[in-house]
Amino acid sequence: VIDTSNNNHSQDNTELLWEEVKIRLRKDYGDITFKSWLSRLSFVSKKDGLITLGAPTRFFRDYISANFSDKIKRVWQELEKNVFGLDIIVHNQDNNTKKPQSNMLEVLK
Repeated sequence: VIDTSNNNHSQDNTELLWEEVKIRLRKDYGDITFKSWLSRLSFVSKKDGLITLGAPTRFFRDYISANFSDKIKRVWQELEKNVFGLDIIVHNQDNNTKKPQSNMLEVLK
């Protein structure tokens, strides 16, 4: 368990923790499930023990929230004691101009 509450580089550490969470999720769920669903999540913020992750579409957000959010939160809490909640929002970090249908086709390949 890592305590990042008093660290000046908290944001950098949190992003490193997110990378470790993804490694553990890939190990737990396998490559196919990870690539199809979890790899598309992005770290958005951490404030007052609430982790916010971004999903590319509402469909992804809803599916991930229903099927993976409890596990994501538990894995994060194993690494950092200050995490109390997880929120998943629709957030397109790279302002991709592809239509949502195109993104879904890529996932299904």
